[in-house]
Amino acid sequence: MSRMPALMVCCCLVIPALRLQAQELICVPGSYTFGDYDGRGDVALFDYSALEKCLSGPAFEPRPRSPLTTLECQEVFDVNGDGRVDLMDSGHFLRSFSGDCTGMGNCPPGTHLEHVSGNLGLVDEDISDVLPPNPSEYRCVKDESCDDLNCGDRGSCGTYAGKAACACDKGYAGGLCEQCAVGFERTRDGDCVLGGVCRERFCSGQGDCQLQREEIVCVCDPGTSGDHCENGGGDPNIRRAPTWVVLQGTDRSVEQGETREICATLFGGGLIDTQLNWTIVEGPGTLFPSKSNCYIYAPPTAGTLTDSEMVEIEVCSLNFPDQCATRFLTVNPPGAVKSTGQAHSILKPFDDNITRFMLDRCIGGAVLGISIFGKPVYIRGYGNLSGAPTNQPDYLEACGDTWDVSNEVAGYTLPNPSEVQPNSPFRIGSNSKAVTAAVLRKAIKDFYTTTDTDDNVEAVRLCDGVIPPDLHDVACLGVPPPQSLVTVSGVVPDCDDSAPCPYGGTCEVTNEATGTGICTGCPPGFSGIDCSQSNAFCPSLPSQADSRWEDVTLGHLMGHRAGLPRSVPNRNRVILPNLLNFRGLMVEADWQDQEDMLTAEGDFPSGSFAAEFPDYADAKDDIGASAYFVPRVTTIEAVLARMGACLLSTPGSTRLYSNTGYALLGIVAETVSGTPFAGSTGKPNLHNGSLLEAFNQDQLGLPLPGQGTVEGMYVSQNRFGLRNPKEPIWRTWSTDNGGTYYKLVDDPKRPYCDWLSNDCNFIDWISGVLNFDWGFLNRKTIRGYEGTSFAGPQTAGSLAVEAEVYLKFMAKYWVGGSDSNTRYGETRCPNGNCIWTLTTSHTGALNGTYSYVKQYGGTNNTNETCSDDSDCSDYTVCSGTPEAETLQRFCLGGTCRERNEYGIPPIDPATGAITDEFSQTECHSCRLPVGVDIFVSFNQWRDKKCWEAGLLDESDPDYYTCSTAYRAVSGFMADAACKVSWPPNPLVLWPPVVQEGGSSMSPGFASP
Repeated sequence: MSRMPALMVCCCLVIPALRLQAQELICVPGSYTFGDYDGRGDVALFDYSALEKCLSGPAFEPRPRSPLTTLECQEVFDVNGDGRVDLMDSGHFLRSFSGDCTGMGNCPPGTHLEHVSGNLGLVDEDISDVLPPNPSEYRCVKDESCDDLNCGDRGSCGTYAGKAACACDKGYAGGLCEQCAVGFERTRDGDCVLGGVCRERFCSGQGDCQLQREEIVCVCDPGTSGDHCENGGGDPNIRRAPTWVVLQGTDRSVEQGETREICATLFGGGLIDTQLNWTIVEGPGTLFPSKSNCYIYAPPTAGTLTDSEMVEIEVCSLNFPDQCATRFLTVNPPGAVKSTGQAHSILKPFDDNITRFMLDRCIGGAVLGISIFGKPVYIRGYGNLSGAPTNQPDYLEACGDTWDVSNEVAGYTLPNPSEVQPNSPFRIGSNSKAVTAAVLRKAIKDFYTTTDTDDNVEAVRLCDGVIPPDLHDVACLGVPPPQSLVTVSGVVPDCDDSAPCPYGGTCEVTNEATGTGICTGCPPGFSGIDCSQSNAFCPSLPSQADSRWEDVTLGHLMGHRAGLPRSVPNRNRVILPNLLNFRGLMVEADWQDQEDMLTAEGDFPSGSFAAEFPDYADAKDDIGASAYFVPRVTTIEAVLARMGACLLSTPGSTRLYSNTGYALLGIVAETVSGTPFAGSTGKPNLHNGSLLEAFNQDQLGLPLPGQGTVEGMYVSQNRFGLRNPKEPIWRTWSTDNGGTYYKLVDDPKRPYCDWLSNDCNFIDWISGVLNFDWGFLNRKTIRGYEGTSFAGPQTAGSLAVEAEVYLKFMAKYWVGGSDSNTRYGETRCPNGNCIWTLTTSHTGALNGTYSYVKQYGGTNNTNETCSDDSDCSDYTVCSGTPEAETLQRFCLGGTCRERNEYGIPPIDPATGAITDEFSQTECHSCRLPVGVDIFVSFNQWRDKKCWEAGLLDESDPDYYTCSTAYRAVSGFMADAACKVSWPPNPLVLWPPVVQEGGSSMSPGFASP
């Protein structure tokens, strides 16, 4: 307490300085300025005890009156300077205490949390070793007002999540409603209407254009039919240009040494001109005629290309030369990453950056989707579904990617490489959470007919009757948890496990031979070698769960503010050894009943469990007559186990990213609807009758044309043998067997125990002495998702989607959230008017998966009013970096705006390759577009290079982590968006139409 007298002497001067410093340095790793009561240079238990005494808010009563003076408490713990020590200050202190900077605190009324880039979303990973976001990049920004945004006469302004946005009238588009929407033409009076141009060019001149549910449709004249009125009718004396042209053969890249036949199919009403003129407008190569309406494209001779190039092929009506269809073809030098889907030169920067990133990180396959104002316009596949993206020997050797695809693996054959298609479904990890939130919001609104807004949904408490009785009784009625985690404290953590410290802390190896250790740095007040011991916040444990469960709302869970840890309790170390407590299993007959339940699951194609699993009897013989297979651990049991431990923070006070919370949200959705969220993750079935199926059909209008899977968005099977063969093979670097991206692992799906006198012991199964897959075979398999906690959760990160399907989702719902506004799964189009001027983003990562989604809302608004650029002040872009420069803010919509900033590692100017100099990340800036959504997913997390770099000492200039390497995707996507020359009405260039057998292209509409 030696510093107290010094602080007391000049309190009028010291207090403001201390407060300013605390606010600036709060939660910066390695800094303990805020909360260091005793002045020893750290935030430890003594400081924690002092905070407990200083707290006097109602949420902490009854508390003894503190002998500390109010002034002393305010000096050290009043972070926001409001004159009191309360829950807000407690939340900041807990983050300093634990070193967890994932929570950024709550913003004062009238402000909202915002990243320095203007991004309101949260960028996070689903990997336990990922560093938290840097709090210095977040700030509280004043809410925008409609007084600062002029939408003109064609739209109206509204505020949402602290941002002002224009809702445009029908037929108008753009951030300020200054453009004509696609298909509309401008009249002399400046109005945007559907007229003669749309009739001629979209409806074959045989139907009128109408707007139905935001889509332009053709109302055909009598005697005609077809989506574009191309069938029947037509004056045989009037020749027209073809309304629609399909160019087949342009949907795959071509490599030097190959040739490609491209054929045109014409559509239109009446007498259409079938004479075509073929031209290479730009790019290398030649065209020569083949059969009717077909030409052969031949790329330049081998060795003349050093990088991928785009060839523009134009097909025009010979008698109507202004009516043309243009298609692009990607031409690759040998060894380049192949691509599928219709290319476009304007969007080539995305192709370049994705393939560049794949080659740098040795990624096997990827998909990309881009939509504009909610319309999918660019869907592409890259690389291969299995194996490396290129077969160049030097590249494969450098990546460590020398797996022989002809080898058989555990009864399965790794497929030979085949190209990723634009509609190949990819796993998306935590980008599943926005879907979960959207499904839940609809389920709650249907359950509570009076709860018709997202805010009302977020206000629903868990104790409002939305969870099953087992959970409700424990969380809300004081019934003792079925298993107190205190009793299993002492289970030695496996530091190699994906979640070695599920209740917080860092796993430190104490036994190099076994890889086991202890969890250090437990959350405030928690202890034990696995950090599971309860603390002073929960004096009633283990006889009663944390009473703060009663305050948890759905909004807390969706916004990661419920006080829950990242992961549910570990299945092997926590739940299975205590399964008798969860399920009331006391005698051997109870365990036999468990196995009988398993064999009676039903719905087997053969009608018989014995016929379906002929190896069941052999498995029983292998482990002994006294062994019993049991049904898998359920999500409810995993959450019940978590209720035997204290919440890590007071609900609503702190953001702690949590998969556990989304497991619980799935339970809520199933409880209020009485319907399963999706199909079983253990069986290869569709999701018939599930919430996800209904959401796909009712909200997204699935199936879509050209969709490659029945569901389009579904729960991906974690078991390799049950996975959808249209998904890529998941890749994650492992040092096993000399290094491979396809580690062989035990694939346990059928937990079993051995009955020993008076207990059933799972130790043989947990230790891997015998492991049996879904078919009761003891074999190894290629590693998939290593979810060691339990079978799921589906709702936290197990979805697989096609790119176009997720773009359809992004057009209607927000993908990110923040402490001040939980926006996961909220509607993007309140009252039917979509908002395009907000920015959100999110990432998802699992072993074998890395995905990134972003909804671009344009440039940053500084809230300064202006009439032209001269009214806007100067500012510094990329401040604090070598790229810093002074620019003038520009005037847009009556407010001053700034460019967006992003960072990427340096690019080698000689080769165009990415360097791994992450310590030298370069800052760039540009005006990002409005209303552009991006979805990208890779089939890989972790590679040889980042694995080896992460083993270096942190002081080594070559040190970086896999988290750092893969999070660079966000910068490369921003870099591509900045290099695209976005046209005023980009939908004119890329009509959102996909037809089987080729890519469709209309002559287009006149630009506004």
